[in-house]
Amino acid sequence: MTVVFTNLRISLEPETDRLPELMAILEELRACGAIGRFLAELPIHVTWSNTEQVKKALRDLQTAGFISGYVSGQGVSQVEAFKRWVFR
Repeated sequence: MTVVFTNLRISLEPETDRLPELMAILEELRACGAIGRFLAELPIHVTWSNTEQVKKALRDLQTAGFISGYVSGQGVSQVEAFKRWVFR
């Protein structure tokens, strides 16, 4: 018996207020065995007033296992570099 399949790679750009709708669709895909996990890119808008919240979110994402310690560390370093650049 020959098993034939293909993988599709699509880019998603959901608005955060539509995440429940997206999660329902992803749950349907998970239920039928089409996905087990998915790759995501998260554009984070860093401002002076949210640097601490962004750093905390990066640590939380690492703790939850969504990103590696390396990625978390790089993100925190970029936030710190931004803060140094703003106040140079």
